[in-house]
Amino acid sequence: AVEPHRPHLSTLLVGWGWTSEQLRAGAQEIEGLGFDAIYIGDDLFPHPDVDTSVFDPWTVLPALAVATSRVRLGSLVSPVGRRHPGLFAKMTSGVDEISGGRLIVGMGAGNMPEQQESLHQSFGGPAERTAMLREELLILRSMWTTPRTTFHGAWYQVSDAICEPGGSANHRPEILVAAKSSKHLA
Repeated sequence: AVEPHRPHLSTLLVGWGWTSEQLRAGAQEIEGLGFDAIYIGDDLFPHPDVDTSVFDPWTVLPALAVATSRVRLGSLVSPVGRRHPGLFAKMTSGVDEISGGRLIVGMGAGNMPEQQESLHQSFGGPAERTAMLREELLILRSMWTTPRTTFHGAWYQVSDAICEPGGSANHRPEILVAAKSSKHLA
């Protein structure tokens, strides 16, 4: 018998103000309900008019990976420029390894300039951020699939960078690109 197509069910686990125990329990409950993917927002602090704590997704996702067994896990979305892509490749390949290959890396140009600017990081305009995103994605893919990566772009440079665990053509995290508009995508 052929099973009927079941739609892909995913959810955003915001968890602002939650403890790490509450986040793990929430992920386990979501997995138990049959969801296929859980995403954590990549915010440094809550949006305006919200006064609570926020975990960095890349510190929480490994804990959720250990607390769950089937559900895919990811960020929704990690904005370009928040972390250097060489460091981000290393971080994400580690989370993918811990999760047993269940990681989805959500990437986008970003929409909260005040978060980047709070760290004295330039935010830039849409065309600039899209160009940065392109370079970041090229570096991630290369570092996830090759033993060493050298890349010299307009925004990012890496020289003979190593990404272990990772650096294997056999497996790499899935990438989900979020875009508000296709105007600057090429």
